[in-house]
Amino acid sequence: MKGADIVLCRFVNGVAECRDSYALDVGIPTLDTDLGGTNDVFDVKGRIEGDFVIFSFQRRLTTSDSWDKIIHPGDIRIIYAYHPYTNQLVYHGPTRSSSEVITFIPALIIRDLPLVLKILAIVVASIGAIWSIFISVIIQVYPAYFRYRDPLFCQLILLGSLVCYASVFVLIPEPNTVLCTINVWFIGLGYILIFGCLFVSMWRLWRIVGYKKLKVRAIKRVVLFRALALFFLIEIIYLSLWTALDIQRSGFPSSTKNLIYVCKSKNDNIWWSVFVAYKALFLGIGIFLSIKTRNFAVQFNDSKRVSLTIYIMMLALIVIAPLSFALSNYAEVTFTFRTVGMALPIFVVMGLLFGGDIFRIFVSKKPPLSTKSLRGSTQMTKGETESEANS
Repeated sequence: MKGADIVLCRFVNGVAECRDSYALDVGIPTLDTDLGGTNDVFDVKGRIEGDFVIFSFQRRLTTSDSWDKIIHPGDIRIIYAYHPYTNQLVYHGPTRSSSEVITFIPALIIRDLPLVLKILAIVVASIGAIWSIFISVIIQVYPAYFRYRDPLFCQLILLGSLVCYASVFVLIPEPNTVLCTINVWFIGLGYILIFGCLFVSMWRLWRIVGYKKLKVRAIKRVVLFRALALFFLIEIIYLSLWTALDIQRSGFPSSTKNLIYVCKSKNDNIWWSVFVAYKALFLGIGIFLSIKTRNFAVQFNDSKRVSLTIYIMMLALIVIAPLSFALSNYAEVTFTFRTVGMALPIFVVMGLLFGGDIFRIFVSKKPPLSTKSLRGSTQMTKGETESEANS
């Protein structure tokens, strides 16, 4: 042990003692103070538990004493020895080892997300929620303007947007397992509620209007709710598997010194990749329905607005999701993408879907669109249209 920086501990008259020493040669280590150095061991504690003698002490990683070795981050080989029978400074015998390694990790500085990011997320989500609530009230007061999109499904679409905005607010406090899980479920279920209701209402209109021979086709809401239930079932199965197998927990995005807690799973990128991929595939239903309804009369034609909403969401999924994966080691980026990056597209989608109707009601002050034609010159009586719209 020649050349070793040694801390020798023992009990003297029942008091724990640890000596800051250095081994000049084989034999009893010399106190640093006897070599002109300093005693840099402090906060010495000791106790006896059964057959075990336990000591603890502290020493700075770097001292001004030339006889102290620097404790640097990473692996450091240590030596230890003890005498099984006495506290005296005599040779310890074979009870020793020089093959142990301790990994020293730098002190972690755990900090919170920048306040400005949290405020930005709250402001964006709050504005979006107020906008959705405002539209919901307008639909309730002026249902005639939304007749052929079915006011009930319009309200459910807006409810889905509110669920998505709620997912933002659960990430504002310091994350934990419950909040992280709620966030993922709110995003998934809110997304399905928005686009599931949009697509089933479009499908209903296509089935009623989209035939050369117009007939009164009674498509009841229960049929649409069955389709919507299927969408929810698929979503719930996936989210349940994610939660059961690899639940979202509070953790660090990287091993840097400045750490911020974020929500993550062990295989976070895999779960999110699948999540985003089947959301993109789900939008394919909307593309199909937009194509099928693109030639409908203007009062029934939502294809342009729906197409724009799909383009917006596709852009968000294709651009924001890969960037989020690539920059997942940065907590600020992860938080921003999962809050502002999710809330802004939803806000734009609500504006595209309902902004034209709001403009018609309050700015142009035009009456609800008439129901005289479906495909150009094709005629339909008021009684037929109302019976189908209320089926």
